[in-house]
Amino acid sequence: STGATGSTGNVGTTGKTGNTGSNGSTGSSGATGGQGNTGSTGSNGSDGTDGAKGSTGSTGYTGITGSTCPTGSGFIPTKVSSTSSTTTTSSSYTQINSMSITPGAGNYMVFFQSSVKNSSDDRTANFSIYVNGAQIAESEITIFAPHRESIIPISCIAYVTGVLAGEAIEVRWKTSGSTETCYDRTLIVYRVQ
Repeated sequence: STGATGSTGNVGTTGKTGNTGSNGSTGSSGATGGQGNTGSTGSNGSDGTDGAKGSTGSTGYTGITGSTCPTGSGFIPTKVSSTSSTTTTSSSYTQINSMSITPGAGNYMVFFQSSVKNSSDDRTANFSIYVNGAQIAESEITIFAPHRESIIPISCIAYVTGVLAGEAIEVRWKTSGSTETCYDRTLIVYRVQ
């Protein structure tokens, strides 16, 4: 037969809390977080201090003295021109028809433009500026026409000084043996002092 059940014993009292255990090992790094929002624009910084003043530059060259002109008139270049044709057969310098100016005393830039035609093959023509009958050698130009009836543009330029009142500035020409024809032509003198 079954024996009788014994009585339940009393529960013991709770023991004291044990000491804190040592730290565990470091865990692995977490994943990188997403990029944050853009921050607001910062305020402008203050202006920097002005730099030191530079030294004074050297004095420039003195310009030339301008021409004295009547009040309100302004200086106008002296000009002659002709649209009619003119010819020469001269082998020595002779004035081109209508190409002469008497501008008064002063220093001048002189410009001459025209076009010329030879009546024969392989001929030359020469043009030059003259002042009071004296040639301005550096103004001389020579044109060569390999074929007759060729029309060739020409121009002469010179700077002439010391022109006196009453002296003429003119353009002269000569040929090497053919008849030269000079067409539309213009002579301009511009006073520079």
